[in-house]
Amino acid sequence: MPSDGACGRYHRYKATTNAVFEWLHRATKPKTKNAKRKVKKHGARSADVTEWSVSQIYAAALEVVEAALPVPAAILRKLGTAIRLRHQYSLKMAPDAGHTHVLNTLRAIEVQWTPLVPIKTPAPVKTPTSVDATSGEINLANAFEALATDDADDDADVWAETPMPPFDMTTFVAPVMHMLHS
Repeated sequence: MPSDGACGRYHRYKATTNAVFEWLHRATKPKTKNAKRKVKKHGARSADVTEWSVSQIYAAALEVVEAALPVPAAILRKLGTAIRLRHQYSLKMAPDAGHTHVLNTLRAIEVQWTPLVPIKTPAPVKTPTSVDATSGEINLANAFEALATDDADDDADVWAETPMPPFDMTTFVAPVMHMLHS
């Protein structure tokens, strides 16, 4: 039976993947009459992203790539978080080809979406001035440091520090069930 930390990790994984898939659904939703006809001809994906098959997820992700839609940096970060959490969760469970396939599909999506994230020029960083401690003024440089929280389970968790194996896009086998219709 998985530990409480593994269950929490799995639920965080589900929340982040659902956020990514909901964005994916909005980004690939048909917007024109021609696109809507294509959906009627080839079949629509459910509005409930939790019902999507791996092949539907990958096909929608490829639509984003083919249309060169910009992928928000926050979505790519959530996808990276989902991949990390899924990997950590899978290390605690019995080996499962299905979990590995989903993980590799998410990693393939990440590789293909990374070039689609708009590059922002960073704003100039304002460095706080150091204030004399005797003046009574507070240096706000680390004002939020006290608010940082750690997950006690993750600190003692050897799996959290286990790096993911390298991913080779050239050896990735894409899900094909619904992709044949494209």
